[in-house]
Amino acid sequence: MIRKELKPVPTLKQGDQVRLNMLDGKSLAYEVGEVTTTKFKMPRGRPSSGKTVVSIRLDPAVIAKFKATGDGWQARINDVLKAAKV
Repeated sequence: MIRKELKPVPTLKQGDQVRLNMLDGKSLAYEVGEVTTTKFKMPRGRPSSGKTVVSIRLDPAVIAKFKATGDGWQARINDVLKAAKV
């Protein structure tokens, strides 16, 4: 594996001028605005979908038929259960 020596990143201050070279050959001039040190706390786990996690037992043939329809087979089972008048 070839390692490239990385150049140190300069510290930017408010009012500094930065020029960004784009892949298409153009360049953008940018002035650094107010620098903040606020850290954002990311929520842990999966985002809530409004659904409840359950565990059910289904016949292997039922699972195979739904899986054969491709991605989203679990959502299709959900749709079939919603449409059932029980």
